[in-house]
Amino acid sequence: MKKGIIAIALFCMFTTLFIGCSGESQTYASILIYNNQEYIGDNLVAKSQYPNVSQVGSVSKMVRTNQLPTKEFSSNQLSKGTKIYQVDENTLLANWDNERYKLFERKKSS
Repeated sequence: MKKGIIAIALFCMFTTLFIGCSGESQTYASILIYNNQEYIGDNLVAKSQYPNVSQVGSVSKMVRTNQLPTKEFSSNQLSKGTKIYQVDENTLLANWDNERYKLFERKKSS
């Protein structure tokens, strides 16, 4: 009985240590860089909600999800070639599939 309790305690201790030291790197929200501004990805929306948008470009580089994109039209979620549309100066749309866009809002200055 005593050996079982010690074994469980050691297992819990090593599991906690392993999880805490697993080297998890920082991840970022879905980010798109446009006009040297960060836009943060939000919800998926129906394309029918935005029938008259203008394409402003396409993603030129996709970085890893644990990297912060820095170059124009780079993203840590959107694939290279994804078409980007502008709704207004604070809102962008990324082509997601045949029926939806991913909405991106300009990051507010802190």
